[in-house]
Amino acid sequence: MSYLANYDTAITYLQAGFKDRARESLERALDECPADKQQAANSAYINALSLLANLALENGDREKAVGLIERGLETSKSHPDLLYLSALCRMDEKDYDSMLNCIVQYLSVLVTGETDGDHFLYTSDAALKELFKTLLPLAYKHARVAGQAKAIIKKLLDKTGHYLFENAFNAIDDIGLPGEDRQGAAS
Repeated sequence: MSYLANYDTAITYLQAGFKDRARESLERALDECPADKQQAANSAYINALSLLANLALENGDREKAVGLIERGLETSKSHPDLLYLSALCRMDEKDYDSMLNCIVQYLSVLVTGETDGDHFLYTSDAALKELFKTLLPLAYKHARVAGQAKAIIKKLLDKTGHYLFENAFNAIDDIGLPGEDRQGAAS
């Protein structure tokens, strides 16, 4: 069976709720994917990495998930699911600066429309609600670069006028920053 057939089979298994079988098919798809097809333009390859990373996180295999996420982001720095999953992993590590960076990159990818035509797990309204209500405020409250991130988000909002940047700015605008150093970076 080709890597594409294994990928398609994995999608069918996921839709039917057979996560273990999906994981096996995704692993086979990655193992059988030719080196010249392991590129950002190959959505089956990148999505297989992302789906497998998501399943690894669900199963508590964080180390495997991080490896798959890093492998995916080395290939495609603009995959929204990989960026979202990376933010979740950075949260677990309490690396709030990197988490905040992943969130800004994720939003930028969504705003540029690079996700059109593909199906992603973390571009839904529910994922965005979680991002704006929980993940972004958490990262912002604890990141050393919070002030700089706020300035960047404000600049992106002013430049694009996009509602995602507006939602992001609104999510952090009322959050106070403890410590003069962090506030000073926002000026």
